Amino acid sequence: MPTIKEIKLLAKDKNILIPKKIRKKSDMILLIQEQEGNIPCYASGECLNNICLWYKDCQKTLR
Repeated sequence: MPTIKEIKLLAKDKNILIPKKIRKKSDMILLIQEQEGNIPCYASGECLNNICLWYKDCQKTLR
């Protein structure tokens, strides 16, 4: 399960700016998904992509 710090580092590596007003982990992940051109589906219960970087964490969030 990635930490907020790890998510911010990943975003930085991908040149994705996470605004300071975004503080929730789920909102950060949704922003990254969207900026990468993916469907922003984290923790929505609608994901079928088990090779997604966030899949395991997403499934834990849904339980």
